[in-house]
Amino acid sequence: MQAPSVSIVIPAYNQLAFLKETVTSVQQQTVKDWELLIIDDASSDGTWAWLQQIQDRRIRVFHNPQNLERVATRNRGLQEARGEFIMFLDHDDLLRPTALEKLEKALSSNPKLVGAYGARMMFGERGYTIRELHPRFSFTKRIWADILFGCPAAPSQCLYRTEIVRAVGGWRREATQVEDRDLWVRVALRGPARILPEIVVDYRWHKQQASYSPPDNIEEIKQSIAESFIQSLPAEQKTQAERIATSSRIFWQAEHFHREQNYGKAFRCHVKACQIAPELLLSPLASLYLTRGVMKSLSRLLLSFKW
Repeated sequence: MQAPSVSIVIPAYNQLAFLKETVTSVQQQTVKDWELLIIDDASSDGTWAWLQQIQDRRIRVFHNPQNLERVATRNRGLQEARGEFIMFLDHDDLLRPTALEKLEKALSSNPKLVGAYGARMMFGERGYTIRELHPRFSFTKRIWADILFGCPAAPSQCLYRTEIVRAVGGWRREATQVEDRDLWVRVALRGPARILPEIVVDYRWHKQQASYSPPDNIEEIKQSIAESFIQSLPAEQKTQAERIATSSRIFWQAEHFHREQNYGKAFRCHVKACQIAPELLLSPLASLYLTRGVMKSLSRLLLSFKW
């Protein structure tokens, strides 16, 4: 059987109703040269029984006899994938119909690209939607600094070159909770990525997902991943990476001061983050977060004054 162009990996665990919608969104893609690998991670809600009934020959299903969690499950999908390109689609997200068409076209046009991703629309249980902060134009760039800073790119909005993901070792268990950032920053070292302005996925926000209630030590995990990445860099890049990591810690610390309604400290954090790594202000990705952070702190600071 001829290998498909794109492999899509879905780690599935106890969200059968959502999973059915996700699979349908794949089947409705405008391009048909894909395979879908669904790995049931020992669900207890009938997921495996439903998967065994699927008739679509493009869909291959696998079963973990015991729960291995999403990192190991994604790696199993990576091992089984036959496509030149690969996407790791979460079992509760919905691909836009032209998502694979746009992402695959971007990657196919330039063999030097390691990956591509588009924008995402967040939607919640109560029906609200919001477009995640994302550039409004397309561009090609080495984005490891942006990812290290903390610019998000959920797995469901990304298409990678399969050989690159395998070359960097796939998903790492020690990076659980921030494994998407950990994978991208390692992939991004291998070459440039293509960023598209179009929305490619509707990202479901609900109480059952891991990112809804992150662990108390999430900042420690992020710092550990950043330090590990920096140590892997050649000497000439380490200084820049250390500045970016410092800028990131200070920038996101401002959220703590916002919660305390200490807008003066929040504003100073945002400004200092810009000063430490000014090159990020020239990036179409990081500059969005830096400028929004400064304006958010400044506006709240001004509103807090007793005029």
